[in-house]
Amino acid sequence: VVGTRVTSNSTINSYNPFDQTALQLSVTQPLARGRAVDQPRLQLQIARTNASIQNDVALTQASNTVVQVSNAYYDLVAAWRNVAIQEQGLRNAQTQAASNARLAARGAVAPTDIVEANTQVNVFQDNVFSALQNVQRLQTQIKSLILANPADPVWFANLVPTTAIAQIPQEPSVDALINSAIANRPEIAQLRSQRENANSNLAFARDQLRPQIDLGLG
Repeated sequence: VVGTRVTSNSTINSYNPFDQTALQLSVTQPLARGRAVDQPRLQLQIARTNASIQNDVALTQASNTVVQVSNAYYDLVAAWRNVAIQEQGLRNAQTQAASNARLAARGAVAPTDIVEANTQVNVFQDNVFSALQNVQRLQTQIKSLILANPADPVWFANLVPTTAIAQIPQEPSVDALINSAIANRPEIAQLRSQRENANSNLAFARDQLRPQIDLGLG
């Protein structure tokens, strides 16, 4: 839309000044360079692909976190079982040490047997302490993965797994794993999107080699 202001000193002109408006339409159609792809369309395509890449990155991070939490959980299950095993070993060693002490008092065993039994008690005490340290380490690892608020009271909780361990599923074939990964893994989708960006840039670069021929209508 074009506007023009007209001023006249004619005595017979009742409208002075007056404005004239006109509507103009201009169309330019590329016939060679820019017909298939131009800079705006290239940027739009890349923006769409980058949005898909960011979504795939978020899915990858979420998947990695889930795997880390799952692995840490089952490690914690095994760690608590190890604590129980070491505590049972400590109780057995303490029982044996007490029995040797009674037998030694009656002269039924040598004093060296008491020393050996007490040594076993000390060994199992150290094993229990190490097992509890491993439990504490795994608890901290799980909490750091699932908690975002440092003031969350769960940080001070003692995590004891209660979910029963499910039966281990049948191991799939290598071909099935590969096909599933190609179809579902976000890392593969991210690589596809990156390839699309590369193809879009290549198509635009090739288009820029064409001559500039435009059809203009106005």
